[in-house]
Amino acid sequence: MVELLFHSVKPPAIYKAMLVTMATGKLVLWPFAAPILDSSWLSVASGLLLFGGGALLAVAPKKLFQRTQTPMMGGPSKTSPLHTEHAFAHTRNPMYLGISIGLAGAALLTNIRVHLIFPVVNVLIMNTFYIPKEEAELLKRFGKEYGDYRKRVRRWI
Repeated sequence: MVELLFHSVKPPAIYKAMLVTMATGKLVLWPFAAPILDSSWLSVASGLLLFGGGALLAVAPKKLFQRTQTPMMGGPSKTSPLHTEHAFAHTRNPMYLGISIGLAGAALLTNIRVHLIFPVVNVLIMNTFYIPKEEAELLKRFGKEYGDYRKRVRRWI
């Protein structure tokens, strides 16, 4: 049942829902919530840094995929290359990593401690419902080349 739900929901919808939930939480919970940092300027500065850095890490591979005509969803096409350069040289999932870092930044921007659960939940959801399926598709499509890449580069960092 849960797997069916995540099969029909794409990752962008999940992190957008998390961001909306955090923004709503900021409006509703801020008078009562335990802060992450005592200093609001430090929370905002570090939140902006993480949110911006995460966004760059999440968006940069999209540009690479567009340039090489690699589809974002539905697995690699027959003509798509296996990307092992740029961010993919350091993590097999730069977009998911960027989103998780961005969610940590958003949590810092709201400065509400309970919001730190969102990047953790995002990693758990991606590890459980999306990445294994994507890795199976990549292994099927690229075989030994992807197997070697998987041994060389970590899933996250």
